[in-house]
Amino acid sequence: DTSFRVNVGGTTLTARGKAEAPFEAIRFTGRADIAASGVMHVLGGFGAPEALARWIGRQAAGPGFVFSSDVVWDKNSLVLRDLESVAGSFRLSGEAEWTDGSEESLPRLTGKLEANGADLTPLFEVDAEGEGTRWPTAALDWSALDTFDAEVDATAGSLVAGRLSASNVTARVQVSHGVADARLP
Repeated sequence: DTSFRVNVGGTTLTARGKAEAPFEAIRFTGRADIAASGVMHVLGGFGAPEALARWIGRQAAGPGFVFSSDVVWDKNSLVLRDLESVAGSFRLSGEAEWTDGSEESLPRLTGKLEANGADLTPLFEVDAEGEGTRWPTAALDWSALDTFDAEVDATAGSLVAGRLSASNVTARVQVSHGVADARLP
């Protein structure tokens, strides 16, 4: 059995479980908990891409971050089950699995996630010199979609994009070969 706790720059990570083959291809099975004064501390510590970190930071809209999940982690994958997370006013729960890519395939994200709400507006805003409140006229850069495949069932209590909004939204979101597809049931 393994118990691990680390405090770094306002973030505390606690993991309890079983670590196998620690000097070869480590595999951890157990529970992980994270607490921080804000979600940006955590995203920075785990090296999240800047665009993703900025979007999640906007969702939080407030201080504090807690995360708890059953975890299976090895060199090639990360599985989160019974995931519960709160960042400011943003809540997320469910399960997710990330599998590394190979020579024949891209990394893959699968899961079933539920959020209290999501604001998609930052994905479409113009960043140039304070013009971040209008829809862009130039093409959007979605090149990050070329770097992974995904299939996620997502539910949100509210979904906002600019002045458009919807309540109780459920969708299957797929990414394949750089193309995102979101379908409502």
